[in-house]
Amino acid sequence: MEEASQNADDAQHGRPPLADAEAELLRNAALFSTLIEQAPGGVYVVDAQWRVAHMNAESRPFFASVESLIGRDFDEALEIVWGPEVGPQIASNFRHTLATGERYVSPRFSEMRHDIGEEQAFEWETQRITLPDGQHGVVCYFQNVTARERAEETVRASDARNAFLVTLTDTLRPLSDAITIQAEAIGVLGEQLGANRVYYYEVGSDDYVIERDYTNAALSMVGRYPITSFGPNPLAVLRAGCTASEADVNALPGRTPEERATFASLQVRSYIGVPLIKNGAFVAGLAVHADRVRQWTPTEIAMA
Repeated sequence: MEEASQNADDAQHGRPPLADAEAELLRNAALFSTLIEQAPGGVYVVDAQWRVAHMNAESRPFFASVESLIGRDFDEALEIVWGPEVGPQIASNFRHTLATGERYVSPRFSEMRHDIGEEQAFEWETQRITLPDGQHGVVCYFQNVTARERAEETVRASDARNAFLVTLTDTLRPLSDAITIQAEAIGVLGEQLGANRVYYYEVGSDDYVIERDYTNAALSMVGRYPITSFGPNPLAVLRAGCTASEADVNALPGRTPEERATFASLQVRSYIGVPLIKNGAFVAGLAVHADRVRQWTPTEIAMA
């Protein structure tokens, strides 16, 4: 009876009957969900109440670590995936789009995921849309480009290594003196890596000797040094025949103030160390130094 009265009032005022309006809303919602599901790439929608409202099949694996995702607070979902620092940064872009209607296209984005501990790269953008209920929301379109970026990095690394080998070969070809060859080789390597210091050294029973080194805004280390000056951890790695590298010598837990002071006096903040093992013994090696914190890439370590 009440619905009939409402429908009569709607008809009198030129409005569609309530039942028809509800049916139309449901049809719009179904159409909207279909469009989201069929959109290429990853697509998801955040509503005006800041909840995850819709998501297509391609985007669901990205949020696999978030339980009860649809209807979940968007800030919570982002923090689970990206952590407490990156998550709010992403959310701020969504909020800006929702408030202003301005489209946001992310610059190159590559971050460590908080939930799976893996760095991933994405291309993504946000746009404000009107949802079937008439309120504004934000749609995000994204593509996982991690594999593509890794492939591109592999090509760049290969090109860089090939260029380095060509330069090294051209530099060493006319030389015959072993000491001169060594000096030229460490110079080419130092310039290629942008290092502050590079040197070869020979290891004795209690010490090691550096006869020549390449330096760039760093003091020369030519001389004789006690083998213990490597420090116990790097020395153990080198004696095991493994490459040692540190992005920040001050970050290693347990390193003594005296060891940190030694690194500082030598202008070493990060390094690569490559040993030469002969008959099971650590007999020589190569060192690359930088006077700043530096995350050495696999390609740079391979060049050394």
